[in-house]
Amino acid sequence: MASIGIDSLLDISRRALYTQSQSVRVIGNNIANVNTEGYSRRKAEIVSTKSTDLGAGAFGTGADIEKVVRLVDDFVNKELLARINDRSEAEIKDEFLERAEATFSLDAQDGRIGYELSKFFSALEDLQASPSSIPLRSGLIQQGQILTDTIRSAYQVIAGLQREADTRMQVLVGEVNRICSDIAGLNSQIVAGEKTLQQNLTLRDKRDSLMQELSEIISVRTVENSDGSLIVTLENGFGLVTGIETNALSYSLSPSFAQGNPFPPGLDGGAMGFIVHDFDDSLAGESHVDLSSTIASGGGELAGILNLRGLQSDTDTSPFDATGELVDMATYIELLSRDLLTRFNAAYLGDDEDTGTAVHDASSGDLNGNPSNTFLGGIPQNTFGLFSFTGANDAVTGGADVDLDGLPEQQDLQTFGLYSYAFNLTFGVTDPAKLAAALDLDADPTELAFAPGDGNNIQRLLNERNRIVTYTMGGIQVSGTIEELYDLTVSYAGGLKATSSNQFYISKDRETQLAEARANVSGVNLDEEFSQLINYQRAFEAAGRMIKVADELLAQVLGLVG
Repeated sequence: MASIGIDSLLDISRRALYTQSQSVRVIGNNIANVNTEGYSRRKAEIVSTKSTDLGAGAFGTGADIEKVVRLVDDFVNKELLARINDRSEAEIKDEFLERAEATFSLDAQDGRIGYELSKFFSALEDLQASPSSIPLRSGLIQQGQILTDTIRSAYQVIAGLQREADTRMQVLVGEVNRICSDIAGLNSQIVAGEKTLQQNLTLRDKRDSLMQELSEIISVRTVENSDGSLIVTLENGFGLVTGIETNALSYSLSPSFAQGNPFPPGLDGGAMGFIVHDFDDSLAGESHVDLSSTIASGGGELAGILNLRGLQSDTDTSPFDATGELVDMATYIELLSRDLLTRFNAAYLGDDEDTGTAVHDASSGDLNGNPSNTFLGGIPQNTFGLFSFTGANDAVTGGADVDLDGLPEQQDLQTFGLYSYAFNLTFGVTDPAKLAAALDLDADPTELAFAPGDGNNIQRLLNERNRIVTYTMGGIQVSGTIEELYDLTVSYAGGLKATSSNQFYISKDRETQLAEARANVSGVNLDEEFSQLINYQRAFEAAGRMIKVADELLAQVLGLVG
């Protein structure tokens, strides 16, 4: 009986030595990975082994390690993924909007539309006071060219940002596919390992890191199956990863759902891409489903880029119908450009003197008494005389003037088939002598008479400066003067940038808080680990002493028997 008790004591001590030594090994692994990115602290779960009934009662048989687990808080981890998602979206938008905002300013600074527009009106005022001055005429032409160059440059900056966003979107789609493929691969290894009752702790750490990487790009939902595999879906339930299978996303400039009804291009005239999945696995054709709107409604870099770049609808007819911050900025510039091409050009040509004809009579003249608009076979040839664009006055068939009334109008612009006039805006006068400053004094529409030193046509342009009009295009509808339109553009761009900055800092702060909460649970704290290490070391030493005691008792028993 004594021998049985001593044998049991030796067995308990042996098991204790193993348990404590393995616990020390787990602690050592934690300490070794203190700086390993994505590592979750391990803990050996020690349990009491099954008791033995020796008649006099149940006696314990010691302790053993049931399993080694990762210390994670699933709720904190999911919240961290959501905050990473928010921060990533805000960060990419802040980056793009900072560059877009730099294009606009209310400050008196060269190369800003507002400043150059003000200088243009100042040049008009100078010329109106001395209409025959060649230097002042040259100055007005130079300032007009600077103004149109500035407007064109500002628009092209925004269009360039949209194109960059579209290109970056294509790269990010590839990244999503890569990460999802890696997650599916880890799913396969985890399922295979857990079938043999192995704990795939390192593989799960890697999968968690991949999920953080994926959350930087796109919003997803996750569900873990009983076999340890992870299901990853978009917000609408579309499965990106299902066990070991993936559904790849694609970037398409010509999706199957647009065939026969092509979408309008982007701000630069080039096609914009869609994020799709092709359900047709054959080589015979394509069957795309559009996932762009679903992804844009979530978070991450892709959502930020899509909402900046703009989302198109099958009812859109121009680049300015798309919904997006960069599209709205470009719309403001386009409105300003079209106002110069229509309202200001009409003021430059003058009013129709002869109400008995359907065609406008040229009523403004240049320094040599020539009319600002000439006719060929009854067709006006210089409808866009002051502000113009590439190809505006090349046609001699009336293509520039739909109703052949000699006045520039919105419907006239539509005949050119251009998607943007800001992209092509120029100043129409290059010869100072041909700048039309005077008004026709002769009531006879077939005769022209201009008073020397007449600047009334310039005054007509100045009168338009403070005229309040309503501007409408795409999702924009505002009222004000042309300078107020630019002020609204600046306010819009500045407001977007301020909002994105606030969202970025707020979301970054929230992410930091969740990261700290995760670190408190899963991170390796060296002080805590060494404290646990000392406890396991002392327990190991105690188990060794028990073996010594058991050995001494056994020796005494053998001595008595012998």
